[in-house]
Amino acid sequence: MRPRVCLTASPQRTGAEPPSCRYDAGVQIDPGLLLQDTLGADLVTRCLNAGRMHILSVGSGDGSQSAAVVQAGHPRITATFFDSRDTVLAKYPSAATHLEVLERDAEAVHFGVDATALGSGPGPLGQSCTARFDVILFYFPLIERCSAVASNRDLVKRFLEAAPRLLAPGGQVL
Repeated sequence: MRPRVCLTASPQRTGAEPPSCRYDAGVQIDPGLLLQDTLGADLVTRCLNAGRMHILSVGSGDGSQSAAVVQAGHPRITATFFDSRDTVLAKYPSAATHLEVLERDAEAVHFGVDATALGSGPGPLGQSCTARFDVILFYFPLIERCSAVASNRDLVKRFLEAAPRLLAPGGQVL
């Protein structure tokens, strides 16, 4: 069996094989594996478009995931934390390193942000916020009590009601 290879360009036909593949040094190239989205944009186009996206990270915990996004080359992220900066540092021993990356390289870092009040109330992401985000990453800041199932459900519900106020047209919550 010949290995399959994913490409970002259209396959060429040599004429002897079916339209679904071509043979090149014994490697079968399956067009079904071409890295394309439903609109036909290839991987390069998708990557270029991703670089233009504004990302809002909600419930950033110790900041590690948001810092990883920045370190992967995407600084257009706004990282938010429910707690104050001092509380984040006290709760998470590794947070200092992540906050250093975010505060140096991310678009913005905000503390004291309530995920259920996005686009309303006071604060930088409140009622006066004019920014719109292509992607909102929700890291589900779990309420830490065994009996908190109802509270966690309410948190998710209220976040999902608030998030669309800050989404750009066609934006997504992940």
